[in-house]
Amino acid sequence: MRLMTAMAFLALLLAGCAVEQSYADMTHSGRNLDQLKMDGAACSMVLQQSSVSQPAQAGPNVGTTLMNISARSMEQDNFFDSCMMSRGWERK
Repeated sequence: MRLMTAMAFLALLLAGCAVEQSYADMTHSGRNLDQLKMDGAACSMVLQQSSVSQPAQAGPNVGTTLMNISARSMEQDNFFDSCMMSRGWERK
């Protein structure tokens, strides 16, 4: 039963990772997709060099480990969104 619950949680977690993200230019200066890609790549590099990119800690059981992975994923998303916001892009 625990294994099935953990597998279902993992499937939902992975399904959430596949969501397409779109951003709006908050500077209203007419920046295009190329600028968005450059800013996204820069934020990805900053994320990889930050402490947030470290692997999640394993817990005493599968459920705790999956919760740690989920929390780390949300931290990474928030970090990336903050970086993009600092460059004038807001997630829609």
